[in-house]
Amino acid sequence: MSAFLLSALSMALAILLLVFIFGLLLPKSRKFQYSVICPQSVSDLWDKLIRVENYPAWRDNLRRVEIHKKNKQSILAWSEVPVRGKISYFQRKKAAQYKKLLLSQRYGDIYQAELEYLFSSENGQVLLTLNKIIHITNPVLRAMAYLKLNIKHELRQLAANLVDSE
Repeated sequence: MSAFLLSALSMALAILLLVFIFGLLLPKSRKFQYSVICPQSVSDLWDKLIRVENYPAWRDNLRRVEIHKKNKQSILAWSEVPVRGKISYFQRKKAAQYKKLLLSQRYGDIYQAELEYLFSSENGQVLLTLNKIIHITNPVLRAMAYLKLNIKHELRQLAANLVDSE
């Protein structure tokens, strides 16, 4: 092996080790939150959220939705195919009409998450709060996600799409 190749390989291993150590120092779970006052009624917002099959009509970053499990009243499991990025798999965990919707999410092999929509009243208006807790067990993916994933932006975009759509 040439000295240059050996040096390049050593450098790559050192970088990978540093990323791994950095990932070990980061928490496995992180919580993100975004709140917005909505001009729509809570029933209008709720109807948009539970009609999963209509998501591509109001979410500008979503190509299509594939339904995996449903009952007579609602869709319980689905996947979202984005315009760019990996497919996300969702499962409805809890729904308290006009108050709370809790979903579990799997984003490829990168992370698992809980996504919670909370509705409350603030000065006679609807306050929508989005909470997302992501869990990443792999230290290398955790380090890369810490630097690359922008969950706060994702929540802002989701809220804007929901609130701005007719």
